[in-house]
Amino acid sequence: MNSQTIKTGLLLALCGTITAFAVELPINGKFAKDDKGQLFYWRPTIPRKTVSIEVIPASDKKNNAILIENDNKSYGISNSMIKITAYKTLHFSIHVRGNGGFAAQLNYYTEKGKYISTKVFFEGRASNDAFQKFKGSLDIPETLNDKKVAFAAIGLLTFKNTQLIFENAVLSADER
Repeated sequence: MNSQTIKTGLLLALCGTITAFAVELPINGKFAKDDKGQLFYWRPTIPRKTVSIEVIPASDKKNNAILIENDNKSYGISNSMIKITAYKTLHFSIHVRGNGGFAAQLNYYTEKGKYISTKVFFEGRASNDAFQKFKGSLDIPETLNDKKVAFAAIGLLTFKNTQLIFENAVLSADER
């Protein structure tokens, strides 16, 4: 065995070890509805009559997706707060198709649920042609703005005049 083969083997073993520590967090990334027909975990940040949010079949026809048709202002939905003190890094990915721009962000909160700050996972521009996968990672600080970070919520922000479909959202974390 040459040294290049050994280095490659060690790198693959290290990648496998790092991947093994990532845990998937429950965010309803398939956009399932509860027994009352309501989307759970995800809610509009500020409901507006000029914005349409609809749960539609995903491209795999087994799960759901969210269609957001937006007016001339930005609009967002967010999921329920998740306790994040045990994690050092969060990884978020989602498939998007449609017309317009968007951002995926992480909103940080204190133990008492008070808002601290927002950091952006990624921004993107969707195409009507096919679903595209967007992904990003954020390191989780122990404190932000002199406040101890305890919870976070994923936010999907659509920019003005958009028509976007979101599906297959996944949030995973590396433990501390």
